[in-house]
Amino acid sequence: MKTQILMRTARKRLAILWFIFGGFLFLILFLQTLLTSYYGDKVDQAWSWFLPTIFPTLSLITAVFVNDALDQDKPDKSVDNFFYILTFALSLVYLAAISLVFLICPLTQANPIDLMKLSNFGLGPLQGIIVASMGIFFLKKGNQ
Repeated sequence: MKTQILMRTARKRLAILWFIFGGFLFLILFLQTLLTSYYGDKVDQAWSWFLPTIFPTLSLITAVFVNDALDQDKPDKSVDNFFYILTFALSLVYLAAISLVFLICPLTQANPIDLMKLSNFGLGPLQGIIVASMGIFFLKKGNQ
């Protein structure tokens, strides 16, 4: 027998993960931008790297929550718990990998912008997997 999780519950938990982690990473980059010359004259490149890694997913989550808020009469549906756990774990790995870019930069002699660009080789494919798995929760209608 498959265990199920309510779609609204799964969405809320995934949103909490993404908004807390994403907000923390946003704050780090924002503070680095304001308080240091860490990126020198390449601050725009740091933001150009960061924004596409987090904000498309946060925008999708927000749009679905707004849509759900406007249509609260719908009954809550369920989804297989395996997909929720898989999506949560993949999201955690992806967000941790982005965090590592920020954490590793000060420990190396590498230019932060170059390290960000290099990280795209791993983050890009992982982001594709995340988007596909997030689609189950934020695009699919779920089971009755």
